[in-house]
This record gives sequence, structure tokens and C-alpha cells, in this order.
Amino acid sequence: MPYKLRQAYWRGNEGWFRDVDIQADGTVIGSPPAWKYIGTPDNPVDQNQEPLPGKGKMLCQNNWLTPDGKTLRQAYWRGDQQTGKQEGYYRNVEIDSNGYPNFSKATDWSKLNSPNQAGLSGSGLMETQNAVVLTVQ
Repeated sequence: MPYKLRQAYWRGNEGWFRDVDIQADGTVIGSPPAWKYIGTPDNPVDQNQEPLPGKGKMLCQNNWLTPDGKTLRQAYWRGDQQTGKQEGYYRNVEIDSNGYPNFSKATDWSKLNSPNQAGLSGSGLMETQNAVVLTVQ
């Protein structure tokens, strides 16, 4: 049974994503599809007016599935290099019976006012984040 690997990134004020078919061992099936623009080239996403809360440029994002495969956790940080202000947001999205996120059943975004509030060490703006569920046997 093939799986879908959703890849996404932000570059400047533009967001991109694609779904890649993979096998259980992570091998890509066929050629990866082209990246899709979040918005359209003629109507780019304005990060100050998009449906994602907060203001400023996207600094980083992360998505991961809970070990039971029933929930997608989404998280991101956005902010301003000039002022040093940043804020983080996270939410849970239910996974439907076909294995896809059901965004109509997503929780509201919860806000973190600073990386310190999130329990993160260090200083400066968030630049990247990553999470993966590891299975220890």
C-alpha cells in the first residue's frame, strides 16, 4: 500500500507544498510531483491576511502524526527580524478514515507568545523546528 508524504516549505513570503507517493520503507514511487504554490502565482499569499493567525513572516513550521495515526499536530512560528517579536501557534487536526487530514474538524489555533513560554532554550528568533515520532522496540 503506498503512503503519501506531504512536504511543505516557506521561502520569503511564499509557501509551497506537494504530496509524494512513497512505499512503507520510504522509497519514492515514480517521480515526485511538482511543487504547488500556496495561493496562485497571480495571487500570492499575503501572510498578514491569510487564514493563519499572527503577523510577520513565516519563520518555520512543523507537522507530525501522533503514534496512533489519528491526529496531525501542526505548529509554526512567525515574526519580524527588525523588532525581534515572534509568536508561535499550534493545533490538532483529525485524520479521516482515508488517512487524510480533516481540516473542518481542526481545533482552534493556540498561541505561544515566546519560545520561552514553549519551554525552548536559547535566544533569538526561531529559524527551524522539527519533530518525528520514534518507535523504540
